[in-house]
Amino acid sequence: MADQIPQMDLVFLGTASMMPGPTRNVSGIALRVGVNWWIFDCGEGTQHQTIRKEALVSTGSISRIFITHLHGDHCFGLPGLLCKMGSTNEAERLVEIVGPPGLRTMIRNILKSTYTGLMFNYTVHELHGKPGGTSGASTGQERLHSTELMGQDVTPEADGSWLIPSGNHDTSNFTVRAARLRHSVPTMGFIIQERSYPGTMNPEILLPRLEDPRNVSFLKERGVNNPKSLLGRLKQGQSVELHDGTVEPSEVLGPEKQGRKVVVLGDTCDSSAAAPHCCGCDVLVHEATNAFLPEEDRPLIEQLQRAGGCAVPNKGQPYPPPSGEVLKQAGEAVLAKTVEHGHSTPEMAGKFAADVRAKQLVLTHFSARYKGDDSEESLAVMAELARQASAVYSGPVHTASDFWVLPLPYKKDASQRVPEADDPEEAEAAARDAGSSSASFSRRALAVRQQQGAALEALDKIGKLATHHSH
Repeated sequence: MADQIPQMDLVFLGTASMMPGPTRNVSGIALRVGVNWWIFDCGEGTQHQTIRKEALVSTGSISRIFITHLHGDHCFGLPGLLCKMGSTNEAERLVEIVGPPGLRTMIRNILKSTYTGLMFNYTVHELHGKPGGTSGASTGQERLHSTELMGQDVTPEADGSWLIPSGNHDTSNFTVRAARLRHSVPTMGFIIQERSYPGTMNPEILLPRLEDPRNVSFLKERGVNNPKSLLGRLKQGQSVELHDGTVEPSEVLGPEKQGRKVVVLGDTCDSSAAAPHCCGCDVLVHEATNAFLPEEDRPLIEQLQRAGGCAVPNKGQPYPPPSGEVLKQAGEAVLAKTVEHGHSTPEMAGKFAADVRAKQLVLTHFSARYKGDDSEESLAVMAELARQASAVYSGPVHTASDFWVLPLPYKKDASQRVPEADDPEEAEAAARDAGSSSASFSRRALAVRQQQGAALEALDKIGKLATHHSH
């Protein structure tokens, strides 16, 4: 039925950036949508993650896959996952894949060159930057893979965002929109918006009229023998004609129940273009690749101390405790280097969550330095990353680990409605705030490059960031 409200859960299949480690796989998130699953990014090894019972994901129920960008840690696992998604011939099944230009060619060429067949049909919708843009791939039927149906080249709307097409039956309650993010390659984030549902029915208001003999007779003449059956029409938003006048749904229904909004962003150092569509979201998933941690970043601190005139201690002797100014410089150097590689710190993620009025924030896509196990050391690091985000954001902050599940319960009470989620003025304010925050972080990063060139060089020499590649 159209008004059956689907269960929704986020399952984190991979929470590392760049490369897998002993405790984290690379990027992959699964969203349960009723009986189906949608996948967001698919780093190498994602199919292995789905085998684990903690993952909860049924690969045979995956209906949509969204790729934020074509860096390998976000898409190298896609061919393997497609092969695992069906073991029997499912001619009626269609898997929709969405992502940037080049994704269609990548999938097609890998499947063709490895002589790989699939047990279901798939289609790829590419998000192009301007009307009429193409990925450079031929769209002729002769070039299609044997199980491929030609997808759409989607062009942006006036605000620069993309409305994602879909022909799958499981999407009737949802719209998905993509928005551009700033990274080192074309990247987007996805906004999943559930539709609103009719408010709670109060039949007692209408029953006396339905039981009125004049209305009963009026309805029987029109083939309605059970007047109470009209309550269902009203619940569906249809007006009802009675002898004594028209009954509008608003007369018997409470306030509309607002649908859930889930935001999953790809790699980014500036998400402000997505801000209007993220406003009031129930959950924001945002990367936090690197953070300044004094214990982990001691080589950087010591380099700054030497640059400030501190003598190198004798062998076996520690450096003196760093001054507050040195710690500030080190933190700004980490911020600048993170932005330079197109990524975010927990502070940047927290500020964006505050700007868009997110109800909760999930940090993910962590540097290989940050383990995802339950050791005391790892938990302390994650707590510090959450603290840094919470310094600028008042909502709940979660640090994701592999196989962590975040339930997304439906807001049954209409009083839980979030005005920001569908208020144009609030959306405009979120865009202004996010743009201002982005400009502020950019200014800070530029100041570091101008004033602390030695510190940034030290970061490269130390090899601190797990982002020294094409990311």
